[in-house]
Amino acid sequence: MSILILLSILFPLPDGNCATLSSDSTAIMAGEYRSAKQDTVVDFSKMRICPLHKVSDLSFSPDASRILLTSCKGDTAVSPYYIYKVESNRCDRLSDNPHQACPVFSPDGKKIAFVRDNNLIIKRLEYNTEINVTTDGSSDVYNGICSKDFKEAYGIESIIKWSPCSMYLIFSKNNKLFMYSIQYKWTKEIVMPDADAYYITAVEWTQDPEYVGVMYLNKAQNTLRLAKVNVNTFIATMIYEYKEDKFIPPFSAKFVKFLEGTTNFVVARCESDRKQLYLHGQNGKFIKPLTNDEVGVTDFYTYDAATKRLFYQTYDGVNRCVCSVTSDGTKPLKHTPDDVSAVARFSADCKYFECTSKTHNSATEVSVCDVKGNKVRVLTTLDDAPKYSRELRKAGDLNYYVVKPTSGYNGKCVMYVSDFERNNDDALESVLCDNGYFVVVVKTRGTEGQGKAFAQGVYLNIFNAPASDYISVAQSIIDNGEATEISIIGENLNAGVALSAILADENPFKVAVAVSPVADISDYNPILIERVMRTEGTTAAYRENSAVDNISKLNKKVLILHAENNSDIPLAQTKKLSEKLVDSGIQFESQIFFGKDESFTKGIINNYLITKIINFIK
Repeated sequence: MSILILLSILFPLPDGNCATLSSDSTAIMAGEYRSAKQDTVVDFSKMRICPLHKVSDLSFSPDASRILLTSCKGDTAVSPYYIYKVESNRCDRLSDNPHQACPVFSPDGKKIAFVRDNNLIIKRLEYNTEINVTTDGSSDVYNGICSKDFKEAYGIESIIKWSPCSMYLIFSKNNKLFMYSIQYKWTKEIVMPDADAYYITAVEWTQDPEYVGVMYLNKAQNTLRLAKVNVNTFIATMIYEYKEDKFIPPFSAKFVKFLEGTTNFVVARCESDRKQLYLHGQNGKFIKPLTNDEVGVTDFYTYDAATKRLFYQTYDGVNRCVCSVTSDGTKPLKHTPDDVSAVARFSADCKYFECTSKTHNSATEVSVCDVKGNKVRVLTTLDDAPKYSRELRKAGDLNYYVVKPTSGYNGKCVMYVSDFERNNDDALESVLCDNGYFVVVVKTRGTEGQGKAFAQGVYLNIFNAPASDYISVAQSIIDNGEATEISIIGENLNAGVALSAILADENPFKVAVAVSPVADISDYNPILIERVMRTEGTTAAYRENSAVDNISKLNKKVLILHAENNSDIPLAQTKKLSEKLVDSGIQFESQIFFGKDESFTKGIINNYLITKIINFIK
């Protein structure tokens, strides 16, 4: 499903039309948003110099004169990125040196900044030359690109920001910020007003080209600040601060929008139970709230300067909706029915947007809507004839859905600790249903959509709180007589939840399967863990939520699976857990997949892995 959706993504063009990859990934098609008729504008096999067979992704320069192409994996041994010049039909490698990542066009479209071996490089496209902005990149020094831990915790892959004039480049180096001048060849550090250590979460130019806004969090991740930095004097002045007792969610930490033609900016925070958008003026002066949605704001899409309208997402825990409000807080509008699971992007004039509509008992559809909420074009339809029945339910305050085979149900249930809004065509889910099981996924505490208290319900209880939610739903299923036995499965962090569930007193589970488990949270991503668990190290909260400290209570069957070369979750996690089990005299099943990396276990879609799990839970 994810591949089909990628191929359906529309790329807005300056002339108001859109472009997309062809269905076979061999060409770029272009045309009107409303029209199903698209013309071939670039045939990759007919490009001059470096013709390509297929392309996996693309992006346009701001003026659409150049296109950055990403080659399909395995098509090239040197460069994954190519630059196509529309006027001359010429395609060239971004660089002759390998290991390129995070390319970003400059506003004038004449330069691209990218990362190679953790160093920041500028490619001057007109002259085909490279500028080495940094040379100190290493396994410990990240220039432009973010560490794996930070990317997982905040979903930010890189911090590379061009100035509006395209002559300066702001970039991160670990948790510090620097600016480079192309003309004068200097690099200077931007120092925040506070002496404490911090994480940089957003960098955005204000409407005054001499000032840039920098969002940064303290290490405890409960105080967010915005500084306005003068790029001539490098003086940074804090203009906004937001504090929470527990932690600030990633969306609030990453979002700031400076409105065109004003000194105003918009931020998101929880002043009650739901996140809303708030308007601030010059030097951070609070003006007014812009939204008052009962279900809360969970994402921001774009700002239309022509209509002064901000487009954002609301989410009630099950359904997402595209809404907008004017920058003075008036004329709120709703642009979609409550069945939108994702919005890809808006047209350049904000008159159309592409969205994925997915309900739990019907097909998944990728379509184009206008801002009046009318569906004007269907791009892709998936699961046109659902193979299994899908039903959304509630158990107390918890939402969950069940997927049942239409025939051959064996009276057994598998609870899959996973993302509530994951793909409908999940491979494990399909095979389980084929074997007569029905599958349950619960929207547990710690996720968005049901208010701050629900989202922060995992505070100091990262595994045990969601495990308790799964136990609660499992018990209701048993009480209703729907299942004779229940198994629980999880991967990575979710495997920690599955282990906590099987270790809980009087839990209803027959067996648990833990794929690449996080068994000791003190050895896992410190940025993500410290946000939820604070820096308590080996104190009670860490130990109570780590399977390695509670495994002696195990009295049911457990299967532990791990890929030897998994870089996301090191094998050391499973090794420590296995040693504890052996030392405690507890029998268990396990398998290490030697020579395999995280791609073998990720998503539990590998046929060998799924067969192993099915055979174990029978």
